[in-house]
Amino acid sequence: MQPGDSIFYKSNPLNIIKRKIIKFAGRMFIRMFFRFKLIGIENFPKFGPYILAGNHVGSIEALLLVCFAPHIIEVLGASDIPLDPNLAVFAEMYGYIPINRGEIDQKGLKTALGVLESKGMIGIFPEGGIWDSKIKPVKIGVSWLSEKTNSPVIPIGFVGVKNALKRALRFEFPKMQMIVGQPIYPVDLFDQNLSKRERLSEAATYVMNKITDLLPENESQMVDNNHNAKDLLSIQICDNSTDHVNEIILEEIASFSRLLQHPVIMDVFIKNLKMPVQPLLLRNKFQPIFGVLIGCESIDNFLSDKPGFLPYRFGFEDGLKMKKGLNELQSQLRQFSDKKFSIRFSLKE
Repeated sequence: MQPGDSIFYKSNPLNIIKRKIIKFAGRMFIRMFFRFKLIGIENFPKFGPYILAGNHVGSIEALLLVCFAPHIIEVLGASDIPLDPNLAVFAEMYGYIPINRGEIDQKGLKTALGVLESKGMIGIFPEGGIWDSKIKPVKIGVSWLSEKTNSPVIPIGFVGVKNALKRALRFEFPKMQMIVGQPIYPVDLFDQNLSKRERLSEAATYVMNKITDLLPENESQMVDNNHNAKDLLSIQICDNSTDHVNEIILEEIASFSRLLQHPVIMDVFIKNLKMPVQPLLLRNKFQPIFGVLIGCESIDNFLSDKPGFLPYRFGFEDGLKMKKGLNELQSQLRQFSDKKFSIRFSLKE
């Protein structure tokens, strides 16, 4: 059994006991370090199959689903990048269904279908990730699973989860809520007069709207104040022997700026993927070109291996533009790669 393997649907008694122990320990942790409130517990069905679908802006929602759902559930988790280090040990002990986001992951989806067809329970986050803290366009996986297995979807609203785990580890005892909505049954979810694609898309949007309805307005409208997609970067090269400065012009500077200015994506590169990209975060100070070039190449190599990483998160067109901007910068920096030159990133005024 590898980390992330789905185990509950195989009905192994020892694994079920282990998961019950993990659920108990997780509840104790939440109760000790958070001021937590569970609302709407009566809306959980008594029996499976069912799908729990929640909003996703932090790293702790999966823990809350696992610990406070009345049944042992399977959670769909990312396998395209390493998990949040703060929760990786818990996730690997409990087990999850790995989904390679940005690709059609037949193995992961078939495993999830098997859980529901065996009257099991699935936890899923229709937005697909936490790379942006506002409500994101919904993916159709939740509606596809519901229609395939005739399973109801229970919307879950998580409140106060942004940065909650970090705050808890600093003993700030943050407030959190897990709000359970009423089940949405397939008969009310799918319009059979639509094409399959339209039907699944409309149903997924309906589910996300029901989740959003559970959230206070300040949570459903939340935007990360550290990220402004309109901020453009100025990239300058300095000849250290003459102090002469020239600006590098990139055709895709807007999309490339958005990538480098995105706090969650850059945090994933640093913490989850251990990439040497810190030089790309330095602003208003000249630095050696070599470190910046190494950072760009590490991102480029990863994107070559995971071509769906950016398109999945930002859309196909924007994802390609970000990659093109990265390649443009690399091409120009290789012309200045000796110690005679340095580089500076700053925001355009």
